[in-house]
Amino acid sequence: MVLSRRSARRFRRPPAPGTPRPGAPAGPGGAAEAGGAGEGGFTLVEVLITVALMSIAFVAILGALGTMIAAGSTHRALSTGEVAVRDLAEAVKSESLIPYVDCGSGPLASYSSGISNPATYDPPPGFSATVVSVTYWQGDAAGTFSATCPSPDNGAQLVRLRVEGSAGTRPADQEVEVVKRKP
Repeated sequence: MVLSRRSARRFRRPPAPGTPRPGAPAGPGGAAEAGGAGEGGFTLVEVLITVALMSIAFVAILGALGTMIAAGSTHRALSTGEVAVRDLAEAVKSESLIPYVDCGSGPLASYSSGISNPATYDPPPGFSATVVSVTYWQGDAAGTFSATCPSPDNGAQLVRLRVEGSAGTRPADQEVEVVKRKP
């Protein structure tokens, strides 16, 4: 039977034990020293170094993931607080929801009761709204606001609003000042 080169390679006999493979180093750790079995592998030191490096990379990735989750939670809380305080400012500026009150009539109490009405302003769950202060325009061109009520009321009030609360475990307190004008 005549075999082609290709099929002759397939039917070769394995080398006798102790003979080095062609191309294998004959020095220490070569096929001749390994008993001719030709088994290559990793040493224990190489495996330990690989495991240590993979562990360090895993811990770094896990730490970054935790930081990313915390940052997302903080951003969500601050965004919710920002939206809540802007909604509150729009409700206070709206004449149809909370009418203008002259400074002699106690606008702080009136505006506070106006924002506590859920029909006027309904804060997100976990948040509360307060009117911090109301100051009055003194009628000058510079736009000076003061705690003393001018007589007569000049038709503009600076209302400081605060929304307090948290979304999850992150505090999200926000403040804003709006100018409420007499219609």
